[in-house]
Amino acid sequence: MALVRSEYAGELAVVAAWISALIPASVRFFRPSALPFDLLVVRYTYFQLQFLLDAPPNFETDTFLWIHEAHDASAGVSAALTVSAVAALALTLALALSVAYYLVEERVEDLPVDPVRAMGVLLGVCGLASAAATALTLENEPGITVPLAPVFMFVFAASLLRVDRD
Repeated sequence: MALVRSEYAGELAVVAAWISALIPASVRFFRPSALPFDLLVVRYTYFQLQFLLDAPPNFETDTFLWIHEAHDASAGVSAALTVSAVAALALTLALALSVAYYLVEERVEDLPVDPVRAMGVLLGVCGLASAAATALTLENEPGITVPLAPVFMFVFAASLLRVDRD
């Protein structure tokens, strides 16, 4: 049984790509051993935001880091950086497909590959890579980590791959 009707599959594909880009890949809360403050790290596919909680106002830190800078700050996570690059590539392709699908729907529908299924595959690959990158960083980073985007990407991918296309 499909979760979405076939006439709305294209719209779901476009919206799923944008929602997947806006949801954080993971949220991590921990206390670094070098600091007496708690740290909240919100990691997206392309960048991460980190916030010091209970820190004095004059304590300075980088709030915004590109994902390669964030992985460089952690020791021994070159595999996580590679997997994050795969996730970023898959999400970029999904976003490009969604923009093309939104702007020129008829031309995209005429391609030899079904764009809804292609979006499902791209979101599935991105979800797998995001989950793997989160798992690889769990080995090297303490604290509580909650993966968010991979769960949504897996649900979107399953929905798009199971839709009945007429």
